[in-house]
Amino acid sequence: MFFRRNKRAKEAAAAARESTATGTALIPTAPRGGVPALSGSGRGAPTILGSDLMITGDVTADGHLLIDGRIQGGVEARMVTLGRDGEINGRIEADEVVLHGLVRGSVHARRVHLIRGCRVFADIHHDVLQIDEGAYLEGAIRRLSGSDVLADPLAAREHDA
Repeated sequence: MFFRRNKRAKEAAAAARESTATGTALIPTAPRGGVPALSGSGRGAPTILGSDLMITGDVTADGHLLIDGRIQGGVEARMVTLGRDGEINGRIEADEVVLHGLVRGSVHARRVHLIRGCRVFADIHHDVLQIDEGAYLEGAIRRLSGSDVLADPLAAREHDA
């Protein structure tokens, strides 16, 4: 009898792992138990979405979000790091975004870094953009409004004439 109950529990756990999460996920960056911040950073540990996870819906976090799984929807956090096997189909909004994986949609961030091997099919709105050799980008690149933008030299010449 004990073995039968144990087998049912294992089957239920396996079914739960294979199911897809839907809806909006609000993910705390640290448990309420008071896990100490990383030394010297003043921030909690990153929230990790593993490679076996697929979320359909929006994901919101207050701190650093490390994504190795798949998200069909928007992502909003202070910092977003997309792992090599990670995939986001939707909008990313953050202060800082580091992309190693696949993105389809749009990226809105103060700092964006495209790492070698990433594949980005998205419009990027940024203040600072760094693209490593070997990164793939297809989409529009726009500087965020309100940034310190150098004046267009052609427009300046036309205005003076």
